[in-house]
Amino acid sequence: MSPPSTQLGELWAGSIYGTNTGKVFLELSGPNDNLTGTLRLADDQFGLAVLEISGSFSDGILKLGGHVTEAPEGVTFGEVEATAKLQQNGTLSGEWKSTLGTGGAFQLFPHVGSRDSALQLTGPEQVYTTARDLGVLRLYKNDILGLIASLKSKFPTSKVVVSHTQRGADLAQYADEFEASLGSVDRLHWIKLNVSATDSPNTPRIVTVDLGPKFNRVVTQGADESWVLGEAEAISSSLKQREQRLSTRIGRYGVNLNLLIAVAALVLLPELPLLQRAGFTALVIIFLLLAASAQRAWIPNFVAELKEPTPSPLARAWPSILSWIISMTAGVAAAVAYGFLNGTP
Repeated sequence: MSPPSTQLGELWAGSIYGTNTGKVFLELSGPNDNLTGTLRLADDQFGLAVLEISGSFSDGILKLGGHVTEAPEGVTFGEVEATAKLQQNGTLSGEWKSTLGTGGAFQLFPHVGSRDSALQLTGPEQVYTTARDLGVLRLYKNDILGLIASLKSKFPTSKVVVSHTQRGADLAQYADEFEASLGSVDRLHWIKLNVSATDSPNTPRIVTVDLGPKFNRVVTQGADESWVLGEAEAISSSLKQREQRLSTRIGRYGVNLNLLIAVAALVLLPELPLLQRAGFTALVIIFLLLAASAQRAWIPNFVAELKEPTPSPLARAWPSILSWIISMTAGVAAAVAYGFLNGTP
C-alpha cells in the first residue's frame, strides 16, 4: 500500500533530534508543488527561532528548505534542508541538516486543529516528561555499545541517533554508522543519544541521554507516566554503576570533605589571635578553591575512552582516588597552616 497522496495538512507539531533537540510547529500553505510556510523551533538549549520555509510534496515525500528570520541574540543558524516521508499513520518522519554541519532526525504529527486538513489525527491528551541527573561519569567502549544496544532493544522499530563532536564540529549519525566509525575515535567528552518510537503517534515514547562537560542527564517523555518514570530510573541506574565517587560528593545530604575542612577551620579559629585568625581563614579558602579548581581540571564531568573496551580496576577507580588525594592535600595544607600560625612545631 502506498502512502496517502492527498493535499498535505496545514498545521504540524512534533520534535527534532540530533545535534539540536526541541519542539517544532510547522505551518504550510499552497499547492503541493509550491508549499510555503513558517517553522517555529523551540530549541532545548538556544530558545525560540522562526524560519521561513518553502518546498514541495510529491509521491509521499516532503522536501523543505528555509532560513531563519528570527533568532535568539548571539545565536547563529545556517540554511536548513529537510526531507520526510508520509507514514501510513499520517505522521511525517525524516531527516534534517544545515549548512553549519548540524543535523539529525525529526517527526511531525498533524495538528489536532489543522484547518481543512484531510489528515486528522488525535494525539495524546497529555505527555509526561522526567529527567535524572548523574554525577561524574567515565565510560568505555563496551559501556557505550551496551547503552546503544539497550536503546535498540527498547525501540526495535526506531533508529538511535548518536551526536558527538568530531574534529571540532558536531556530528549526528545513526547508531549503526557511529559503531562502524568507532575505530577512528579515541575519546569523547560529549555524546547524546536520541531515540523515539514511531509506531504509534498516540503513545509517543522518547529517550534522550545527554552526557557532557556541564551535565550528565537522562530524559524520558511519553503519554504513559509509569513508562516515563520507570525508563528514566532504569537507564540512570545502569549509568550510576559507572559514576565516580568523588570526595566532593559524600552522602545524600551534600556533606563533603571540603565542607568538613571548613567546619574544622571554624572550630579551630578561637584558638588563634585575631590577625592569625584572619590569615588562617584566608588560607583555608584559598586551599579549598585550589582543590575545587584541580578537581575540575583533572577530573572532567564526562569522558568516554573508546579505545579501551573495558578498564582495569585501577583505571576505573583512579578518578575517585585522585579526587580524595586532592581534598586530603587541601586538608593537610590547612592543618600545616594552623600549626604554623599557632606556633605549634
